[in-house]
Order: sequence, then C-alpha cells, then structure tokens
Amino acid sequence: MTNELKHRTQKSVTRGTTYPQGATLTPDGVNFAVYSQKATGVFLLLFDAPDGEPTDIIQFQERDKFIWHAHVQGIRPGQL
Repeated sequence: MTNELKHRTQKSVTRGTTYPQGATLTPDGVNFAVYSQKATGVFLLLFDAPDGEPTDIIQFQERDKFIWHAHVQGIRPGQL
C-alpha cells in the first residue's frame, strides 16, 4: 500500500455524530468519532483480510471542535 491515501468507497457515508467517541454500532452501520486536536485529516481504512489491502478508504469530512466523525452504513461487528 502506498503512503498517499485517497477516498475510495462504495459504502454510504453520512455525517454521523460526535458522541460517543470511538466506533459505535448503530442499527444500520457504525458511527465513528475520533478526537484529535492537531489532525488535519482523518481516514478510516476497512479490510476484508488482516493481511490484505484496504477494501475501502474513507476520508472523514466532518469535524466539530476537535472531533472528526462519520457514519458508515452496512458495516457490522467483525469488520476489520
């Protein structure tokens, strides 16, 4: 994998919420909220296999104060 990340996904990604922080299961996917005071960007990489390439690269678009957040539809427990 290269060091340069670029948004690439077929999954539906929406705004999500800032709370609770971390990865939170919802009825239709997972909400992600990550605190960083200094980050200029946040990417979420999803994998189908522990030693494989990422199947999805999701760039967070939303940030409130220092919390980056997004909701990704269709992912379930066990997603890498």
